[in-house]
Amino acid sequence: MTTASSTNLNAFARKAPPRGLYRWIPGFAMLRDYRPEWLVKDIAAGLVLTALLVPDRKTLMYRMEKFGLRREQQEGSTPGATSQR
Repeated sequence: MTTASSTNLNAFARKAPPRGLYRWIPGFAMLRDYRPEWLVKDIAAGLVLTALLVPDRKTLMYRMEKFGLRREQQEGSTPGATSQR
């Protein structure tokens, strides 16, 4: 015996194609099912990943020197400064 509620549990069931704005911006469909209690943990995970994936300047300069990618700076110039001629 199959009830209507038990058919909704099948994750592989064919769904109707998205319509309207959901068709062009798939993230909106995700927001419909997003739970507010996930927000704090999602923000914390995003901050942790940002801290791990964005290298600090010292590490970046070390890696550039290691692979010979660092340009020689002119005497008296500061890194990142643009010269106006």
